[in-house]
Amino acid sequence: MLEQLESLHKKLLNTKTNDINMFEVLGIQNNEVLICRAIGFLLMPDSQYKIGTEPLKSFLSILSNKSYSEEDYKRAHIVLEDPIDNDRRVDICIYISGDVYPVEVKIWAEDQPSQLYDYYNYYNSKYNNTVSQIYYLTPDKHSPSKLSITNKDGSKSLNT
Repeated sequence: MLEQLESLHKKLLNTKTNDINMFEVLGIQNNEVLICRAIGFLLMPDSQYKIGTEPLKSFLSILSNKSYSEEDYKRAHIVLEDPIDNDRRVDICIYISGDVYPVEVKIWAEDQPSQLYDYYNYYNSKYNNTVSQIYYLTPDKHSPSKLSITNKDGSKSLNT
């Protein structure tokens, strides 16, 4: 997913090379917080810089095959470090037209015990079982660990 976002960024800048990684150019390729801020900024349709809805449309087309109206995209709300139970925070959460897209970003950090399991259950509880999944964004496309997708006693696990 990170590669697809970088591709989108290149299109926005009309770049003709595949060798540019803006996160590396800025020296933040290993800084999860700054990368989340950059992604969040690109996704915000109402930012002061008037980027518009195209980055959000492209990003959501990667996550889901669901389509929204232009007004839905304009009214979408992007939350960075969305607080949930037990002092936990989801890196990026997209709220659009009653739908929720929680995105956990892992830039070389270890998964926390039951992290994705808890995130998934929090959003499903809060939004009446309408959240289909937690999105896991990594630079090398690895899957979440068993530790992260399993409940604390190990008796239940998310499907990946």
